[in-house]
This record gives sequence, C-alpha cells and structure tokens, in this order.
Amino acid sequence: MLKKVFLIDTAVLIHDVKLENDAEIYVVEGVMNEAKSLKAKLRKEIILTKAKIYKPSKEKIKEAIDLAKKLGETKLTQTDIELIASAIELKRKYGSNLFVMTDDYEIQNILKYLNINFKRLITKGIKKVIKWSKFCTVCKIKYDAKIKICPNCNSELIKTKDEIYNS
Repeated sequence: MLKKVFLIDTAVLIHDVKLENDAEIYVVEGVMNEAKSLKAKLRKEIILTKAKIYKPSKEKIKEAIDLAKKLGETKLTQTDIELIASAIELKRKYGSNLFVMTDDYEIQNILKYLNINFKRLITKGIKKVIKWSKFCTVCKIKYDAKIKICPNCNSELIKTKDEIYNS
C-alpha cells in the first residue's frame, strides 16, 4: 500500500493537527509565513523537520487563478493560489494518495471541482462545487463575481450561487 501524501494549509499549524508518521508532507512557503501565534510557530518548526517546501510552476499558478475566476472564488490569497497550484501538480505525481488538509471553503471548492482529495480539520467541509456570481437586488441583474458595485445603480452587489455542480 502506498503511503499517504499531505499538502498542508495554515489550519494544520493553527489547530495542531496530528499527521501520520509515515506520510509524506508538502507545504508551500506562504503557509510557513502565515504562522503567527507562538503555538503555530512551534508547530511550524516541528513540521519543517518532516515536510518538503513545494514551489509550483508559473503555469499551474495561472491555471489555479483561471479556475478561481471560473468558479467566482474572489477572496483567495497568493498562498491559497500556490496551494491549489501545488495540489494540481502533486496530484499528477501521487494521484488519489494526495490529500490537501484545509478548512478553507474556497480552496475546497476548487479542489472538489478538480477531483483532488481534501481533508477538513474542524469545519464541516463542502459537499458540492459552487460557481459564484454577484447579483444586484435593485436592478435584478447578475454580474461576474469580482464586481462589487452595480454599474447601473451603484448598489452593493450580493454574492449568490450561480451554478451547482454535482461531483
């Protein structure tokens, strides 16, 4: 049986998640930089003794950005994008043995769309893939998810489910 491979998000450091001793662990540099609390910094030092820092290619970063735009995920950080891009690359190498450990719903949404395994830590996790858009409650017009203000009436737009994919 092949060993599990984990790509970890910052939540692993914050919540002191136990990782399997024989698992291979990857982390993007941004996750290490997000460890702010003393507990997370100490956990980071332990993780770094076992983990490999992974740097995704520029092509996969662009692919992750394009997927985020397609699904209307507008609040992803650079670290989130690097995590998704790394998951895309590592899945090619490890297949279904790769698990991304994250509580971030936007990251989970994209991973589920890509059929990449993820493990939630303390949240419920997502069940379905959602494509998001924005909606003007005054004009009753739907817009791209990145637009914040209605171009017609200057009202603030609300985030709404545009489409639900069953996967």
